[in-house]
Amino acid sequence: MDEPVKSRNFSLAFEQICNFAAIAKIQDADETLRQLILLCLVILPEEKFQNASQIMEAITLFGLQFPEYQVQAGLDRLIAQGRIQHPANTYFTLPDQDRKQLQVRINEAKALENRVKEEWLEEIARKFPVLSLDQAWKGLQGHLARAFRIHGIRTAALFDPSNYTPPEYVENLSLLLNDALKETFAPEQRATAREAISGFLDSVGDHPERTKYIAQLDDGVFTYFSLAVEPNVAQLLHKKLNPLTFSSTQIFYLAFSTYKPSNRTAKCLMNYCALQRSTSFLSNCAITRQPSGKCDQQLPITVPYSAQARSARYYRELR
Repeated sequence: MDEPVKSRNFSLAFEQICNFAAIAKIQDADETLRQLILLCLVILPEEKFQNASQIMEAITLFGLQFPEYQVQAGLDRLIAQGRIQHPANTYFTLPDQDRKQLQVRINEAKALENRVKEEWLEEIARKFPVLSLDQAWKGLQGHLARAFRIHGIRTAALFDPSNYTPPEYVENLSLLLNDALKETFAPEQRATAREAISGFLDSVGDHPERTKYIAQLDDGVFTYFSLAVEPNVAQLLHKKLNPLTFSSTQIFYLAFSTYKPSNRTAKCLMNYCALQRSTSFLSNCAITRQPSGKCDQQLPITVPYSAQARSARYYRELR
């Protein structure tokens, strides 16, 4: 993939997060696109896709926009691999076994979400009967979408009460919740809705299914952000990060897709992490958005003082 995909609508993408989660843990953008093509064929069985243009339009359901030539290249590869069948003068299909396997992963992701939803709404009906159940779920989803859009894969850690959350993050999450409440609830219901949604998040660690659900959202969001990384940086990520864990790679994708650092800055940051054998310092960084014109001169990440002290040379290069 020689250019990053355009991220059109994260809120729309979040509505499809179960489908993103079904193809999570893929670190290659080209393969992710091919998986999205397969998803379209599975979740839209009534559509009879016959060309790349039709599939390109369907992919916009995921809040993403690919150029047609990239979709065509993905189709060609899938057909060559036998993962898509395209008899002459007819539409694209998946081999039965491949379709069933992908459908199982989609169903499992959706089933987890449904179980979490049903359990929580039963709790809401008992504790907060004045709230509409539909509005309660919409408000929770609105808050989660905002939190993941702003904080990306760090969100799961922020919702974990066993972790220390810096005050500035607590304040930001509170403001994001305010926005979700204003969008969904009447003024007189917002205090009750805040208590209900905060209760869900505060108890994530006490409910294994909720913990799995937040992790599933985390995986889906990673897949979404990984598509927006500059191609040269993405290649560097795959080459340099093999010794690091998958979750470490997520941190890079989020930072690079959000802030578009230069290739030199990306190399420097990865060299530092290779030296430390982890990206824990980066996951604890205070990340703040800079004016767009400065993104290429300075990666908008404040490295903790302890990290600076351990490697002043690498820190000077980062700056």
